[in-house]
Amino acid sequence: MARNIPRHKPKHPDVYMTQGPTFEKVCALAVWALAQGLFPERARVHFEDLDGEPAANMPDIDVREHYPIGSSAFEQQVLKFQANEVEDFATLAGILNHNNATGYLKEGEYQRWSFVRLIRKSYDLRIAGCSVKTWRQKVIKKILPVAETVVLFHLVAPELDTPATRALFAAAYPAVVSMGTLSPFTLQGYAYAQWLLWPVGFQKFLSNEFRYWEKQFAEIKRVRCERVRALRAAKLPMYKCEFTHTWMLCIEPETDQDASAAFEAYPDVDIVVVRDLRPRVPRAAILPRETRPIMREMHAIHVALAKREPDAWYALARPSGMSFLLNGSTSRAPKVASALAASEAALMGTILVTLEDLWRRHDATKAALTT
Repeated sequence: MARNIPRHKPKHPDVYMTQGPTFEKVCALAVWALAQGLFPERARVHFEDLDGEPAANMPDIDVREHYPIGSSAFEQQVLKFQANEVEDFATLAGILNHNNATGYLKEGEYQRWSFVRLIRKSYDLRIAGCSVKTWRQKVIKKILPVAETVVLFHLVAPELDTPATRALFAAAYPAVVSMGTLSPFTLQGYAYAQWLLWPVGFQKFLSNEFRYWEKQFAEIKRVRCERVRALRAAKLPMYKCEFTHTWMLCIEPETDQDASAAFEAYPDVDIVVVRDLRPRVPRAAILPRETRPIMREMHAIHVALAKREPDAWYALARPSGMSFLLNGSTSRAPKVASALAASEAALMGTILVTLEDLWRRHDATKAALTT
């Protein structure tokens, strides 16, 4: 797509986005700008939780027009293109849609060096004296070249990305390849894509941008370790359903890493309940430890919450078959705030009663079968 900027187009276009946009939404921002001949990195991003209602003519990425379940903000932007262009982006749209449903680009072979994971945690690294809005804008501006590279890589991959080129790259840069999968959603895959697309400046890229991102990933790891230690030291009170022997923890996070850090800090916990009161619309999540056999318990909790608040909760299926329960201001969760989640006592009381009822029903069924 052309990058020429027509004279009537603004040099610094305004765009409206969700709070703390995910990597997929930054990809959507990139294709939105490129389709109009604008430089994505010059966009002035405004946020729904900080800037109030936007002007009627201000373009937005997944704020006023949410994508349907199974789609993505990226795909919704692509669908506005000409039919032949939509086909060009089909592979990448499919990957991002699948990630929205499963989160797989943050896990497994992607996890250690995943930009999809990194961006959410980068918003928590705000330096002293920098406003929340300015810091978010800096994070987005810095990661936009990565998103653009992901988009361009998928456009040219069929021609350039072959087993032969991967072998050449592995021979020349074995240390980079040893980091793991060469998916462009990872740091090492980003390096491979840069080498394919812009080989002339690759050594400069390795010396500057690649080293910068290595340090960012190391900083995220350091902060996570700090949060694990802090949560462990806090000796948070735990809830236990005596009947199902399910241990639970309820936290109000200071960072987006706190939920996963809580599982590490408290290895006996089966479910972490997150009540995030920081956004304009409070968010809540009920997260199971996926290695525990508590699928039945999570389903019962979802049924009970959906009965109490039909429009407030959404179950996000994970590759393990387990579901996370979400509420609040995210693209995959309803924006109807949960009245239950506003009170720790009310939410945890509902969960405990649900688990007790589940045990009683199971016990009654078992007794009936043995008589």
